[in-house]
Amino acid sequence: MIQFMGMEEKHIRQMSALLAKRQERERKAFPYLPARFEEIDEAESVIRKMLERPYVGGIVAVRGIDVIGYLLYEFKENAERGRYVWMGYESIAVSEHEHPRLVRLLYADAGAEWVKNGYFHHALMVPLGEQKLLNEWLDQSFHFEQKYALLPLDKYEPKEVTPNRR
Repeated sequence: MIQFMGMEEKHIRQMSALLAKRQERERKAFPYLPARFEEIDEAESVIRKMLERPYVGGIVAVRGIDVIGYLLYEFKENAERGRYVWMGYESIAVSEHEHPRLVRLLYADAGAEWVKNGYFHHALMVPLGEQKLLNEWLDQSFHFEQKYALLPLDKYEPKEVTPNRR
């Protein structure tokens, strides 16, 4: 049986292992991503850095004593979006042995509380290396607001652009 609970210090190491494994899978699709985050200690430092921010919370999905997924989030407010919840690139990881639908369950559990407290706008940076996980977010009515690209500049050679003549 899966239990959902608030994230605690005792969960961080297992969360870090999930993030490191997710980075490993991401790098199969995008080999130019940094390899160092495949190390559990590096992944843990990323998670701990996020947890230092003042309005960050999180939930974990646990089966027995194993963390099988997590969702970290930050409550924010600004003039453009109003009150909203932000989930960064490091904010979610699910065990590769679990059904991708676990992201829906994590979001449903956390999101109910957000809505109850007036946070109706939810934004996230979705890792794109696993299409099944991306589809779970899109199926929940998330959409693309922005897309980012990576280009290794050390091997980049600009091409001469000729004006478009008619």
